[in-house]
Parts: sequence; structure tokens; C-alpha cells
Amino acid sequence: MKGLTQLILREVGTRRRVFLLAALIALLPFLLPYLPGMKPYDPATLRPTSALALAAGFSVALSLILGGTVIGRDLSERRFGFYFSRPLSGLTVWAGKMTGTLILIIAVALIVLIPAFLVTLLPGADAVRGRTVFMEVFKMPSVGLFLFSVFLLLGLAHAVSILARAQSAWIMAPIAAGVAAASVVWHSAIPLITLGGAYVISSLLLMSGLLVSLFLAGLLQVLLGRADLKRGARVLALVLTGGLLISSSIHAGYSSWIMATEPQDLAYINGAMAGGEGSWVYLTGPVERGGTKYHQSFLFETTSGRWLRTGKPWHGSSSVDFTPDGRRAIWILHESDPLGGNLTNQIWTVDLEEPDSQPEQVLELDEWIRTVALSATGNRLALVTGNDLQVYDLDSGRLLAAARTCQELRYHRIIFSNPDLVRFYRTATRGEVAKLDPGLPEEQTAHGALVIAELDVAQGEFHHLGIIPSGAYGLYGVSWSRDAERMTIQVRDGDTSSIYLHNGRTGERIMQLGQRDRSRSDSAHLLFDGRIVTLQELEDSTNLILYSSEGTEIRTIRIADGLREIEGEVAPGLLALRIISFLRESGIRVQSECYLVDLDTGLCRQLGRDILPVMGSLRGVAGISGAWPSPGSPGSGLYIEDHSSLVRLDLATGERSVVLELHP
Repeated sequence: MKGLTQLILREVGTRRRVFLLAALIALLPFLLPYLPGMKPYDPATLRPTSALALAAGFSVALSLILGGTVIGRDLSERRFGFYFSRPLSGLTVWAGKMTGTLILIIAVALIVLIPAFLVTLLPGADAVRGRTVFMEVFKMPSVGLFLFSVFLLLGLAHAVSILARAQSAWIMAPIAAGVAAASVVWHSAIPLITLGGAYVISSLLLMSGLLVSLFLAGLLQVLLGRADLKRGARVLALVLTGGLLISSSIHAGYSSWIMATEPQDLAYINGAMAGGEGSWVYLTGPVERGGTKYHQSFLFETTSGRWLRTGKPWHGSSSVDFTPDGRRAIWILHESDPLGGNLTNQIWTVDLEEPDSQPEQVLELDEWIRTVALSATGNRLALVTGNDLQVYDLDSGRLLAAARTCQELRYHRIIFSNPDLVRFYRTATRGEVAKLDPGLPEEQTAHGALVIAELDVAQGEFHHLGIIPSGAYGLYGVSWSRDAERMTIQVRDGDTSSIYLHNGRTGERIMQLGQRDRSRSDSAHLLFDGRIVTLQELEDSTNLILYSSEGTEIRTIRIADGLREIEGEVAPGLLALRIISFLRESGIRVQSECYLVDLDTGLCRQLGRDILPVMGSLRGVAGISGAWPSPGSPGSGLYIEDHSSLVRLDLATGERSVVLELHP
């Protein structure tokens, strides 16, 4: 211990002139306010800010200079053997010289800071402002970051100095390892950049590994190389090479563990979507792992348990679509460039019929992709980027047709009428409507209109098919039939709210389904067999009204009190409703219950609390072209229970089977 103390004191004593230089630098913050060009700056904050900057800069410079000379100079000048002529171990020599150097660097930083800090302890407003600067800096983990940087730069400068002074070919080993490690770290860090806590932890793991590698390499260089510069450089190069490779491997392993999630790892199911008539379902939800929380999505096969990871949804939501037969899925991934911040939009697809198929990227565009739709055959893709509608052949990636839709796109939906016709719905401003149809009265287009257009893929022609005016207060609650040949629209006009049935292709109004006070909430849903149901809220109750496909009223069914939402047709003639109850005074949600309404008999029965049909859980978030499962198909029998499990219910027998249970 005595030898270690003497070495530390000797290391500090031989460089005592640095203290005088630090004292002179400590005066600079007091002189800066009087220099030309500094008058606009507040001296009370300029002094502590400049003192902090000078202390950090001087410490960094000393770390590099002393790290390169503390052992390297003695070795190159053949004076390092002096230490081993005394009864000192290699560990003592290395620890004494490094500890003395670190003490010197930290002491110099304190000498630069202390005068400026002492001034802030004086009474007065100027001192308070200066003290605030110091307090803000030391609130952050800046002290730890400073010490970490000093250690890292000291070890790095020492390693570079030894390898350079030895002029050995072994220097190529850590250089090659550094390049390989940088490549591994770069690719493994990209998925973590947007994950906050996981990125910080992975960075700390990497930097800590590098720091340990540098100091371990320096220690073994002294222990094994002793006064032999060449041998010490060889030891240092080999240890540093191994350390770099191990550190980068740990970083890559941590990144892989963070991202290698399975459907069971979801904290809860945020939403699900059944894939047409097939047995696949789309799942999305948050994952909590490794000190971070992020959203992940999957395609899950409900009969075999096979699953495919589809990537992180953008802000927790995805644009995903299936072919009606459920054989193919397609989705959008929005990836940002870690350097430039540019967003790239990727289209991914997978053939769900092939047992060993994996997701593959088919397109990548720089423009924001608003929505996508698949043709029924699954070989053509329509998408909206910016204000353009584009159609691609997925087998070749070739652009088949494109059209400029409008100047300002607000609401949109696209479907394939057939492989050669893409129908497009969008809201248009009042000015655009006047250009398309000057004959429409202004009072009918105060809030614009819904414009229907069609792109002929074979001819490359874009035609406007119809316009649905918005009325005085706009359009609400647009709902389409499965083939999009009919649609219902809620129009608010004056003191009334009306639901109309329209032709889905031309926009022609077929009939009015109901009219209520505008303060009441109405909604409509087109059933699989063509019939129509509307929910109409009255003062003391809510009625579900069933209409024939021609619009003739068939039956009125009274529904329990609460906020009602139509979730979908889970079986032929059997409608699922979600009823949410709130405390009247506070508006706090109490519970969510699912009811099944038999449209043929008018009977209503409770299915359970906190249970939701899969076909309704992502309404408005995913499933752009509406390839919902038909009533009675495998997908229509799937439910999300308590957001923690995916279950299949046989409504005829009441049998319940768990398809997926989460274990976060």
C-alpha cells in the first residue's frame, strides 16, 4: 500500500505545473464579460457556463495527453524498468500511475470550477442566477458522464500510444476488430434507437464493455509485457481485440433479446383482426422488456399456433390488409433513418398458405404511405402516397398505374372493384367541389363533400363517379357493405341528424333510414346478407332498428342503457354489441359488456364483461379494404378476453377454448 501511495504522489508531483495552468484558466470566466462582443451576455450566467466548458475541455485534453504519456513515454525511453527494480508488482505500478493521473485530471477540473462556484455563494440576484446554472448541470447525470468520459479517453489514449510507439503489425488486430464491432453495433442499435430505455441500457453496456476492455488491456500489458514495449503492445492488442468483439456481441445479444418477442410476450392485446376467411389473425399490443416499452405486431395462426413477427407499428397502429380468402397479408412499416431522420415506407407481404413462408419486403418508398389495399387475388397492390393513388404488381414490383387524386387529402379509402378497377373515396374541400360540380348549392357543401373516383388500371385513366354533399355540419359515420356497392352516411344538418343509404359506386342517394335530434348519436351497419341495422339514441333508451336490403323497416329492438358500439356480425343474423357504462357524475368508465342480439327474434343476451369480438377490435385502425370474415367463419368466432387472451367461442354450445394466452 505504501508503494502505491508513493507512486500516486510521484505521478501528481511530477506534473504539478498543471495546477498553475488550471489556476490561470480559472481566471478566464471572470475576464470573459469584459471582452469585445460579450456585452449582450449576462455575466452572472456567462461565468459559470464558461467555467464548466473550460473545466470539461481542459480535462478532456489532459486525459488524451496524459493517457498517451503516462506509461508509453517511459516505455519508449526505456525508463519503465526502473519501477520493476523496486519491490513493486505490475498491478501496483499500473494502478499507481493510472490513479495518480485520474486524481490529477479531476483536481484540475475542480480548480477551474471552484472560483466561479464560490462567487455564486455570495448574496445578490447575480449569484442566484449563477448558482442556478450549476444546479441545473449537476441535476443531470453530467458528473457521471464526465468521469466516464475521462476514464474512457484516458484508456483509449494509452492504448493508441502503446500500439503506435511499438510500431507493430499487431495494431491491425484491434483496428479490424473495431471495424467489425462498429458494424455489429450499428446494425443492432438501429432497432433500439426509438425505444428510449433499451437504447440507453444498450449504450451503457457497450461503453462499459469498451472501458473494461481498455483498462484490462492496459493492466495485462504491464503485467505480462513489463518493460518490453513490443511484447506489451502484442498483449494489449490481443486483449483489446477480444474485448471489442465480446462487447459488441453482448450489445447485439441484448438488442436481439429486446426485439425477439413472441405473441405471448405482449403486455396486453391492443387490437386484433381476423384475416378474411382464413385462420390467421393480426395482433398488436405493447411489449415491456429490458427497461423499455414499445408496440409490436404479429400474424398468428389460430389452429397451429404458428406466428410471424410483422414489426413495430407506427405510434402503436398499423395499416394491414388481407385478401378476402385470407391467403395473403400485406402491411406497412415506417422506418426512420437514424442519421438523417428521413422516413422510409416499406411494404411487406407474406403468403400465408405456404408452411415455411416468411415476410418479404416488396416495395420501399420515400413518401408517406397513407393506406393500402390488396386485390382479391393478392397480386396487385393499391396505395395512396401524398396525394397520389398508385397501383403495383406485387410479383414484379412494377408500377401499373398512377393518378393525382387532389391537392389536399383528408379522408380516404381505396378498394379493388376488380383487378383492373380501383375505387377511391376522399373528402374534398368546398372549393374543389365547386370545380367538380358547379351546380351544387353552396349550403350543401359548406363542409365539402365525399368524392368517389375510379382508376382504370388497364387504361391508366382516372374518372370521378359521384359526389355526396356534406350538408351544413359535415358527414359522419360512413359505413360500407362488404363489396362496397352500398354505403350508409350520417349527415348533420341544422338541428337534425339523418342516416342515408347511398350507392357505393356513384354516390347516388337511395333512401333515408332515419332522422333524429342532432344532439342524439346515431350509427349504421351493413350486414353480410345486405340487411341494414341502425342504432338510434333516444332520450330514455336506445333502439336497434333492422332494415331489409331495400330499406324497409323490419324490427325495432330495445338495447340496454350505456354507450353502445356495433362490433360486427359474429354469426348469420347475430350481431355483437359493446355497451360501456360510465359513472354519471364523473364520466369515469365502469365496465364494458358484450351483448349478442338475435336480429331474427329480437332477443338480446349478455356474452360477458371485457370481452370483444376480434372483428371489431381494430375498426378504423387496420383492415383498410374491409376483408372482414364472413359470419360463422373461423375468424368470426374469435374474441379478445380481458385484453389478455384470445379465445374461440362456440355460440351454439357455449364451449370456450383458449387460442392464445399472454404471459408478459
